[in-house]
Amino acid sequence: MIAKRKDEAMKTELAKQAALRAQQDAITAEEQGKANVAEEKYKQEVVKIAAVTVAQKEFEVAQFQAKQALEQKKKLIATGEGEAEAARLKVRAGLTPQEAAEWKYKTDVGVAAELAKVNVPGVMIVGSESGGANPMDMIGDNMALDIKAKLDKAIPVK
Repeated sequence: MIAKRKDEAMKTELAKQAALRAQQDAITAEEQGKANVAEEKYKQEVVKIAAVTVAQKEFEVAQFQAKQALEQKKKLIATGEGEAEAARLKVRAGLTPQEAAEWKYKTDVGVAAELAKVNVPGVMIVGSESGGANPMDMIGDNMALDIKAKLDKAIPVK
């Protein structure tokens, strides 16, 4: 009986120890689960921080580029206004002497070139059906011949 009691006491003691071990294993598993959750939470927090940092950087770059574009716009407007004001002042002041001389030269050359193309006959017969001549026609013809003679002297014919 003593042996039986010792055996039962031993089994009871082993059962208590197994229960304590199971209880301890449950606590360990629960704490391990909490640790796993905390670890995953912090991994996600790291990802979040990285994403927020990248987004913040892109936002700040976009803000800077917008400011830069506004400054470029101001520069272009100021340049355009300056050029317009300079043109207005030139128009108000008239042409510079050099510009006036160039304009007169180009005009004279153009007129002379066009007049040189005119073919004025050397001999003209004037009259009408009634037999009379209009003296004004002769004056106009004389002027045309004078211009032709002057042009022939001034511009060599090619």
